[in-house]
Amino acid sequence: MWDLFICHASEDKDTVARPLALALSEKDLTVWYDEFELVLGDSLRRKIEHGLANSRYGVVILSESFFRKEWPQRELDGLAAREDGRDKSNSSYLASCEQRICCTVFSDSGR
Repeated sequence: MWDLFICHASEDKDTVARPLALALSEKDLTVWYDEFELVLGDSLRRKIEHGLANSRYGVVILSESFFRKEWPQRELDGLAAREDGRDKSNSSYLASCEQRICCTVFSDSGR
């Protein structure tokens, strides 16, 4: 199980996603980040679904690039679907926006 799943567009990898993943890992958090978890030959869909299902929180890096791509939006849909049917009073959402990029955190406090 991971503490965090980072959802991002590849265009945001160098400027936001990788530095964030590294910084969080340095704080002893377990992070599902594609460069940490995916290896050549993996089923991308299965690995992502497994990461989404087994992460306590989802961090979504929202940017113009994010909204132009299908895969990151599917990951966001997966995180949002986890919230359906749950007691929302225990869920946490955090949004931080800088330079037209937003990070949103979905909490899975039921675990």
